[in-house]
Order: sequence, then structure tokens, then C-alpha cells
Amino acid sequence: MWSRTAFLEADPSLPELPAIGHSRQTAAVGNILGAHEHPGAFELVLINRGRLNWWVEDERITLSAGTLYCTRPGEAHGAVDRILEPSEILWAQFRLDLDSAFGLNGADRGEIASALGRAERTGQATELQRRHLMRILHEKQSASPRNWLIRSHALCFLSEAIEALAEPTAAVPDPRIEKAVNLLRADIGQRVSIASLAGSVGLSKSRFHQLFRVTTGLSANQWLQRERTEQAKLLLGHSDSSITEIAHELGYSSSQYFATSFKKQTGLSPAKWRRTAS
Repeated sequence: MWSRTAFLEADPSLPELPAIGHSRQTAAVGNILGAHEHPGAFELVLINRGRLNWWVEDERITLSAGTLYCTRPGEAHGAVDRILEPSEILWAQFRLDLDSAFGLNGADRGEIASALGRAERTGQATELQRRHLMRILHEKQSASPRNWLIRSHALCFLSEAIEALAEPTAAVPDPRIEKAVNLLRADIGQRVSIASLAGSVGLSKSRFHQLFRVTTGLSANQWLQRERTEQAKLLLGHSDSSITEIAHELGYSSSQYFATSFKKQTGLSPAKWRRTAS
């Protein structure tokens, strides 16, 4: 399965963000991501899940889950053999060469561009980075996107990205929690026993809770609830599945429980979110 949400046409009201997207594939997708470049734009890719073999200029790179990857304006890059392996990624392009991009003056834009220009190719992806990109995507999907909010999240993301890419040896997330997160994402619609999940990654339940919160800022149940809500938003906005079908796909016992949980997280019922997104 390959699901993709992308905004690839530059919005005249927001030219500094020419593209942003989210892609999830459970099997390899061929004949994609051939050699290309982005004149004027930095591209930042966050790998949520999977393992990818990509290249940039004369460098070949293996990207695993938990990696943030940066290409600079004009750099040729693509996927090795034009294959996108099973994975989940978020990406966005940023134009800092445009006047008043993100509401910044020339000196500030130059400072960000310079920091990205001398940054490492890869760094540590974080949950906060992911949340900023997802918030931008959700705002772009709305009937009346608020550009001021998109710009705010874009700047917060860039700040986080610059910090992550500043060190040549970025801190590596605890591989046991990374594995647990990948297991949760892979089986997002299944009932999860935290005790069995902790055991599957070689941790006691108490140690698992401690490390999970340190790594993600949330408990495992809070993280799973938020993740299901994020997936629900995408499905409501970009699929023809009924609300009941979406509820069951995401592991809710009933559409009523799904609606209650969704409204608690977003302030809107699933039906109203769908009407707003469309």
C-alpha cells in the first residue's frame, strides 16, 4: 500500500514553502525519486519508519528511522535505483532567498540559510520536528489555511532542524524505544499491551514507561492516542472511507468511542473535521 499526501504546487500566498508532504508505503515503490534538484530551496526529510537508500551529489546515504536529512538548493539527489523502500517519511522545502520569507528580514533569512548551508547532511529526527510538520500539513488541508500559523510552525521546525544538524554525531535515540515506536506505527489498529510491548524490546514495564516519556515527551498511551488522531485526520481528509471504517481501521471498538476521542483531541467531531478539510 502506498498513501501520499502532498502539496507540490507553490502557493502564491506562501511561496517560501513550495512543497510539503507525507508518504507511507508498506512495500517498495519503483520508478520514483529519480535524479532531481530544488533550485533555491532547502529540502528537509524526516524518516519516521523504515530504511532508505538515497544519494546526493556523489554521496550515497543509508537513512534509518529517526533520521533528519537535508539537501541544499541546487544539489542533485534521488533514491538509489529509483526505489522508495517500505517506510514513512515527511518532507518539506523552504525558500529563504525570497524577500520577506516567513516574515523575516534579509539578515535573519541569511542567518538561517547560512546555518543550513554549513549543517551536517543528517541529524536526529525528533517528535517535536514531526509535530511541526504534521501541523503544517493539517493546516494546508483546511478549507481556509492560516498562513501565519504555517509560518510559525515552519520557523519552529527550522530552529529544531538546525540544532539537530549542527553536530556531526547527533545523539542517537534509544534503539529500544525507536523499535517500540515502529511497532506501534506498524500495528496502529491493534490493541496494544504495554507490558508485552516493553518485553518485546527487552525492557521492564517501569523502565519502558520512563524511557518512552524521556524520548517522546508522552506516555505510550498518550503517544498512541495522538498518533491515531493524526492518522484519522489524514484518512478523513483524503479517503472515501466511512467514519465507522476509519474507526475500525485505527483500532477503536466503536465509531462512538472514536468520535469522542477524536473530539477530545481536536475539538471537532470526525464529521465536522471532514467537512472542514474538504
